[in-house]
Amino acid sequence: MSKEIILSPPPVETLFDLDRKDSLWPKYIKDNPQIRSRVKIRKDLLEALNQPPNEHFYNLLADFLKADPLHRRIILYLPFEILPHRSFGYERFNNAYMRAWRESLSTCDVAANFVDGDVLEEEFRTEPLARVVKVAHLLPYILERGFISIGEILELIERNPKSILKDSILEAFGIKIRREEKEGLSPEKISPARARWLAKKDSPREIGNRKFGVHWSEIEQEAKKLIHLGPIILYGSQLKGYGTAEDDQDYIEVSEMKNHPDWAHVLFGGAWYGEKEFIEKSYRDLLSKYLVESPKRKTWLEEMERDAIQYRLMHNGYERFFPVCKEGAFYDSGFRKMATEIFLKKVFLPLLK
Repeated sequence: MSKEIILSPPPVETLFDLDRKDSLWPKYIKDNPQIRSRVKIRKDLLEALNQPPNEHFYNLLADFLKADPLHRRIILYLPFEILPHRSFGYERFNNAYMRAWRESLSTCDVAANFVDGDVLEEEFRTEPLARVVKVAHLLPYILERGFISIGEILELIERNPKSILKDSILEAFGIKIRREEKEGLSPEKISPARARWLAKKDSPREIGNRKFGVHWSEIEQEAKKLIHLGPIILYGSQLKGYGTAEDDQDYIEVSEMKNHPDWAHVLFGGAWYGEKEFIEKSYRDLLSKYLVESPKRKTWLEEMERDAIQYRLMHNGYERFFPVCKEGAFYDSGFRKMATEIFLKKVFLPLLK
């Protein structure tokens, strides 16, 4: 008797919607009250995000920011239009937002992650990558809304001379900083993977009448061609909604994932293809281990954020289908709303308690 072969949606999607019929999560996870509580606040926020903002919405955001210190990364993507002026009240939200913002001032991201994703592989680097305190780039918007004063900004600069934070603050107000391109973007030797990426990095993609979204029939067709490999996980642009007919379908054999235990973004963000019995066992024995407290949880969530929002949706995927403001996707209202929705749906590893 042949085993049932299935294409299972990304685990993070069925974790966000535990009552889906195609969810393969074991019953003890589906019925966990803490997980259901974390799912509910995210769903409530998603629903409120599509309504005119009101006190209920701002209280939900305040609760979300307080629920987990790692939730504060969402402030990088909240649409600027929903930020109220401080004089409007909403003190619970105002305080929670500014606490999250101040706590994020010590976080330095790789600058290229927010530009074009052109990050040289570690083995070819001779110097550290250029970094940025990205929340500092929100300053013009929170200044305009009365969340912070010019005096407080100047004090931040004075207290942090010759720092990445100071440079990031100056950049936020249009003061160009001369950065040394320490990562060496034109080394003598590059990997084959980088060579392929550079060759098609700036080439236009023909989308025709294709709509933004996941085309499951195409993904399943590609998966069936790979059935001889055994269980696989499909990931990449096709699963993120901005893939075109020219883009290859990325995949990895599940057996290879033992060499990449920190690739939570692939394990949870990719679609699994193979024997249903094997995939169900993987949910029980492998994926459930990512839902317990771990010193690596912050790293896992950061990778999920980079994969789902930055690489390459922010860099070029979004603008294939939608117009983008001249300042770039990071500042674009439509992108920021989509990024917030993705953060709520897909940057998600609730803790089992």
